[in-house]
Amino acid sequence: MTWTLHDALALLRELDPELRKVGLTCALAGSVLFKGLSAKDLDVIIFPLRDEGLLDQIPRMVEGEPPLHSEACMVFASLGMHRWMNEAEVKSMWWRLHGSRDRKWVEIWLDCLGGRVDFFMR
Repeated sequence: MTWTLHDALALLRELDPELRKVGLTCALAGSVLFKGLSAKDLDVIIFPLRDEGLLDQIPRMVEGEPPLHSEACMVFASLGMHRWMNEAEVKSMWWRLHGSRDRKWVEIWLDCLGGRVDFFMR
């Protein structure tokens, strides 16, 4: 699937109100933002709406897991998306093979049409 800016905005407009219900928001990044399209994927950054002590109050169930990660995953699933690769798979099966030591939390999800969405969370 080729992602266009129009497609990306439609997804983010659907995603953002649901994320806000759990204290998160999203932003567009990558090729779709800079070039207007991508034949590979859509890059979306997920982050807390506020950091007024919120990050210190949220217990992390898994070491290193971003705050509100499970809530974000529930939102993605509620919109018909499914996880294709979790953070560990992305790093071990892709980044490490190509020499990357990047420490961002990234998961690859597929939308209901099979379009690839890379979610970057912090």
